[in-house]
Amino acid sequence: MIDFLIRKSKEILSESESFSIGKSEFDTVETVGDTRLFLPDRTRFQRVECPDRTVLIIGDIIGVPARGELTDKEPENFLKDYPGFYYLVILSAGEVAVYSSLFGILPVYYSHANGEVMVSSRAGFIKSRLRERVNPNKQWILERILFNHSLDSETPWEKIRQLPVHHSLLIHNGKVSSEKYLAIEDCFTDRPKPWRQSLGPMAELFSIRCRHYFTDDANRISFTGGFDGRTLLACALGNQVPVKTYSFGSSRNPDITIPSGISKKLGISYTPFYLDQPDYLDEWLSMGQEMVDRCDGNTSFLHVHYLYSSRKQRGKEYLITGMFGSELLRALHVSGQVTSRPLVDFFIHDDPEVWRGMIRDSQRLDYLRLEDFQEELETLWGKLSKLKDESRGLGLSRNQCFYKFIFEETFRKVFGNFIVPQMHYAPVRAPYLDFAFIRELLQTGLAGANNEFFTHNPVKRAKGQVLYARIIQQNYSPLSGELNDKGYRPSALLSPFGKFSIGWGWAGKRLKRRFHPADYDNLGILSAMNKYRPFFERLDLPNYFNIVNIREILADTSWCYDILQRDNLLRSLSLAWYLDKDSM
Repeated sequence: MIDFLIRKSKEILSESESFSIGKSEFDTVETVGDTRLFLPDRTRFQRVECPDRTVLIIGDIIGVPARGELTDKEPENFLKDYPGFYYLVILSAGEVAVYSSLFGILPVYYSHANGEVMVSSRAGFIKSRLRERVNPNKQWILERILFNHSLDSETPWEKIRQLPVHHSLLIHNGKVSSEKYLAIEDCFTDRPKPWRQSLGPMAELFSIRCRHYFTDDANRISFTGGFDGRTLLACALGNQVPVKTYSFGSSRNPDITIPSGISKKLGISYTPFYLDQPDYLDEWLSMGQEMVDRCDGNTSFLHVHYLYSSRKQRGKEYLITGMFGSELLRALHVSGQVTSRPLVDFFIHDDPEVWRGMIRDSQRLDYLRLEDFQEELETLWGKLSKLKDESRGLGLSRNQCFYKFIFEETFRKVFGNFIVPQMHYAPVRAPYLDFAFIRELLQTGLAGANNEFFTHNPVKRAKGQVLYARIIQQNYSPLSGELNDKGYRPSALLSPFGKFSIGWGWAGKRLKRRFHPADYDNLGILSAMNKYRPFFERLDLPNYFNIVNIREILADTSWCYDILQRDNLLRSLSLAWYLDKDSM
């Protein structure tokens, strides 16, 4: 639905060149001079012919742009005005320009070798068309293991790069360049508006902006035990938008039990996708392979449930996700699948010797043959030092530096790799990533970027929760009285006893952890790993992995009760599978 490949070459090609990559059949859609644009037949696109250029919009754009907007507006202003997940490709005589929609959720990869330029939605497509052997990129491997995602332009393969966020890719006269058109730090402020005074205006703004993300008849909202999806559901019901809901998890997961109970009580259409059932586990391995492959190794088997839910809902309906809401509105305070511990250590400490030592001592590096990565480690120290220096030069607070990184790197390289595979089955929309909303939010004390750095105080982190509560109350109040997965109701946050409710819920959750065993299989990951353990045991691990250590960890069942070790193990195995599969 979103794949493309552009080839600019002086080699004479037929007007109707076509080829296949894996299961995808590519045909020539547009030819301008020595440039060809190829699309698979399932890719969704709009073509607009302008006097001096041809413009293609690939993916899901929200709104219907007039022809004049594509000729009169600068592309960067067009991207700000039209949300959605899409590519903007502009073809004219002698020049090609490629943009990803704001925040770069859809990746742009490119290569320039032997007089030929290729640009694509997937690095694997470019690799398959290059006429020379391409080696794995050890810098990417190191950064993926340490930080959950690579830094800047690194990709799995040497000679292939990824376009930085909020940059255009320009090909002119055989030369490739990129230009930055938006700096998210320009939206930050040193003097945010008081959060209580901002509640009403921000609730109203989000309610208005959210309406643009709904269609007239085909909306499926991810409705879980938290407030992200519940707030979107309230906006839909308040605007009388036809809506269905869904969530995924084991049958005992609060992300299933809570929305299921609320839906029955309020008469809301709801579909659970159970991750502890045979049909899911039987398909888990093949879906995991598909997901990792579609993301060019930038995700792992930990996140198969996202692909599963979209495949179950494939068709014309739009998936409305609550992703990005918590990260925007609540100060990030834990490391894990979104922000790794080594990354947090880097932002906490200013002394290079301290953060280098903590990164070097990370257990994540136990999965690599570190003696083979000394050059890459030196490159990494240089990258991180440069990042520190640039942040100081901008005069940002520690938390703002952290959030700049989250906006520019983590959003697209973590959440983007949950969304991209889903987009092949159903268009995905994320109302919280609306630029008009984010720009205003960052001017208020409600934004996580304007909170204390990595605060664990539940009351200080709850400002964003209060905004959720205000939006829910304003749009569909029956949802305000229902408990969330932390043990309190949205309505309680709007009362004088709101802080007490948060504290009580926080204390209750900690008490429950002490007396009730943790559910380590609430997403079916342990069941799936045990089912397919023989597959992972037979996996041919590349030499730069610590093969002996990985085999020992896999053979020991302690990872079943250690989430961090489980995640590190499966992340490494996923990465090894991808590199081995695509190494030829």
